[in-house]
Amino acid sequence: MFCAYLNDPPAWQPLCSYPVLQRSLIWLEQHAATEALGDYPLDESDWYANVHTYQTLPEPDCLWESHAQTADVQYVIAGEEGIRWLPASKLNGALRTFTDRDRLEWAPPPEDTSLLTLRAGMFAIFLPGEAHCPMIALDAPKPIRKAVVKIPLRLLES
Repeated sequence: MFCAYLNDPPAWQPLCSYPVLQRSLIWLEQHAATEALGDYPLDESDWYANVHTYQTLPEPDCLWESHAQTADVQYVIAGEEGIRWLPASKLNGALRTFTDRDRLEWAPPPEDTSLLTLRAGMFAIFLPGEAHCPMIALDAPKPIRKAVVKIPLRLLES
C-alpha cells in the first residue's frame, strides 16, 4: 500500500516508475474531478477508471475486499473516508469470490489493522493481495466522490 497527495508529484514519482501507473495518475490528475460518473477505458480493455459517489458508513457496515490480479488506485475527489488495510494472507477464507470482477470479500480480521485516512486530493494504491476496507465514516457518514483506477497485474509485470 502506498499513499500520497496527487498534487505532490515529487513524493510519488520516484516510486511510481511503471508507465501504466504514471498514466493512471496523470488521468486522475487531469480528468477525475470533471468527468461524469461512470467507467473510462484507459487503453487496455480491463484497465479503466471508475468515477462514483457514495455515503460513507459506520465501520461495522463496511466490507473487506482484495484482488488477486488487479491493483487499485483509489483517489478521493471530494470528501474523506477511512480505509483499513491488512495483507490478505492474514485473513481467514474469503466469504465470497467474484472471479468476473477479480474481487474477494472477507470477514473482518480478528487482529488490529492499519487505518488510513484519505482526504480530498489523496490517493492510495492497493496491490494484489492487499486487503482493504474502504467507505469508513470518520466522524459521521458523509458523501464522498471518488475515482478508482483498476490496473491489471499483467500491465505492472511488463
